Amino acid sequence: MIVTDKYIIFAQVISDTDNTIINIVSKNNLELLETIDTYCFGHANDMAYNSNTDEIYILSGASSSDKITKFKINSNFEITDLQEINLSRKYSSIAYDSDHDYFIGYNSPNIIIMNNKFEEIKSIDAPSNLVHQGISYWNNHIYFSCYERGTITASNPNAIYNNKEKNSSLIYMYDINGNLKRSLYIPNTSISGEIESVSLCGNSDIYFAYNVKIDEKETVSIYKSDVLSKVAKIELTNEITKKSYIQNEERLDLTGGKIKVIYNDNSEESINMNQEGVE
Repeated sequence: MIVTDKYIIFAQVISDTDNTIINIVSKNNLELLETIDTYCFGHANDMAYNSNTDEIYILSGASSSDKITKFKINSNFEITDLQEINLSRKYSSIAYDSDHDYFIGYNSPNIIIMNNKFEEIKSIDAPSNLVHQGISYWNNHIYFSCYERGTITASNPNAIYNNKEKNSSLIYMYDINGNLKRSLYIPNTSISGEIESVSLCGNSDIYFAYNVKIDEKETVSIYKSDVLSKVAKIELTNEITKKSYIQNEERLDLTGGKIKVIYNDNSEESINMNQEGVE
């Protein structure tokens, strides 16, 4: 799944040999606008969007692929300018970093930073016992989504799993230097299903794409959240100047005091404690 300034675009796969279903959804009201099924992109495991060139990239081939196809979607919702590109290794997920003109891929257990020619720049260690899903980038941070299958899989027979957390999700948040900053937990009591991807675009809204069962039928559900704009923690950076008072005669004076507010997207804000609205 990718998010542009107007659309949410995600792929659905019937099989690796059938034509891929590309769904275009309005970003404003989540209404399905168009479905394109004229090309086969294999397993189509993940997508990336270059906002500078308006190009879409999709991992084509198997679930872990060494091929990526780039294309555009014109105003008539037609796919144009297809070009298949060979990669130096297999990736299960892909993202584009518009700030540095980088591509970011996941090749277990590493996040790989690449230049715009898909040449490797550096590797970030990103191990997890959970099932590895989509990757995304926004505002100097990498978002790596995983979910708890609750069972052993043939591809990862030694994984540790937790049945109580089955279908819960965890999104790891790394800075561009590879430092794990925090994780966002989505319990199965809030959303239960297989998270496939996470995407951000232009603000602190975050979009999740899930495979879920509705009436025993597999379907895709998209959720939007403003969790990244919520406060993660508050730190005291400067103490107030006046600390001694005469009881019942003097009112509290917060002059000189400052706090640092840290949000879930890792952005920070310095606030004077005597500022209007601070309680």
